[in-house]
Amino acid sequence: MSHHATETVALRRQTMPARFRATYDAAMSGRSRKKAVHAHCYECLGWEIGHETDCTSPACPLYPYRPFVASPLTQNLSDEARAKRAARATRSFQT
Repeated sequence: MSHHATETVALRRQTMPARFRATYDAAMSGRSRKKAVHAHCYECLGWEIGHETDCTSPACPLYPYRPFVASPLTQNLSDEARAKRAARATRSFQT
C-alpha cells in the first residue's frame, strides 16, 4: 500500500466509531469479503446501527449482496430467533 493510501486508511479509521474498527480492519486486510461488504454498508449508512435495512441505493453494485436483508434461509425465523440474531450482531460491533 502506498504512503498516501496508508494515510487515507488511517484517517478514515480514526474518524469512524470505535465499534466498527475491527470490521474495517478485517476488510482492509483482505481477510474477509463479508466484512468488506458490512464495512461499506455501515459507512454508507453513516455508521448507524439500527438502519441496516434502510439502503436506498439500488444502483450500488453491492445492493444485491446486502448483508442485512432476509435471505431465504432466514425468512421463516420466529421473532424470538430474529431478536437473538440482532442482539448477537449488535454485540459484535460494540467495543
